[in-house]
Amino acid sequence: MEELEILQSSEGKEGHAPALYGIDFQVKDGYFALCNGFNQNEIVTNIDELSVNRTVIRENPAKRTS
Repeated sequence: MEELEILQSSEGKEGHAPALYGIDFQVKDGYFALCNGFNQNEIVTNIDELSVNRTVIRENPAKRTS
């Protein structure tokens, strides 16, 4: 795993704080995210499909030195 990120809605609506949308995993050979699909969970494998705020919470230390 290269990175672990928290996904939040792009912005809160009507003064509400952004909501947790899911988590994503950047792996050596690709990407996938587990997201809130309201009444079901969604798995996203294309990072370009998401228009949310992404916050890195864990980064592979080897990635930082390369």
